[in-house]
Amino acid sequence: MEYKDFVFAGVGKRHFTLSEDNISVRRGRANVTLPLKDLESEYRTVRRRVSFVFLLGWICLVVGLAFLVYGLVFDSEDIAELRSHPEQAEGLLRRQVTVQVDDEQPVTGVVAAVRPAYDGRDVVNGELQVVHQEPQLEINSTFYPLRDVIHAKADRTEVFTLAAVCGGLALLIVFSSWRKVEYAVFKNTTGVDAIAIARAGPDTSRVDLFVDELSRRIAQANDDEGGRVD
Repeated sequence: MEYKDFVFAGVGKRHFTLSEDNISVRRGRANVTLPLKDLESEYRTVRRRVSFVFLLGWICLVVGLAFLVYGLVFDSEDIAELRSHPEQAEGLLRRQVTVQVDDEQPVTGVVAAVRPAYDGRDVVNGELQVVHQEPQLEINSTFYPLRDVIHAKADRTEVFTLAAVCGGLALLIVFSSWRKVEYAVFKNTTGVDAIAIARAGPDTSRVDLFVDELSRRIAQANDDEGGRVD
């Protein structure tokens, strides 16, 4: 007679095989066999929460909150890094930035367009000269050079997405593992819990039948052992 259980999404799956004299429990590659004569036929029913899954849910929640805090606190681009790599100016498109020209009041707005850097020749004061123009950002219908940017709001879309995914997964795991799982616990002849069978998994509807049959065979094995001793 066989029975399979697991407590959460296939985690901890166990395969019980009951024979006349033994019960074997296979979990992954591990296989343990217990003689029925070493077990007590009386069992108790307990309800336990799946602690390791519950802990996993809280870990996911903490990770999600860490991503959220990072996205909210570190919301500024590294301006020095940005100025040293002007080719990254395109990444500021549709982002909120603040610019300041000399001692004028700072201007904040969303970048509507970006003119790329330009290296070429142009007529300046009637003379053909080599001209270098750094990227220009259009903010409130006015173009400002990249060097005037004093603050740029960082794009934290990926960070907030990770926070949402971790948070959603955490809530799913925590709520799913919040329920307690019922176990039928058998002790060995020394009074130590030896085997626990969960009312969970693909064979849940057969758990009562399996537990009752296990209890009956244990009692029979103990009776047979007592008869041989006499």
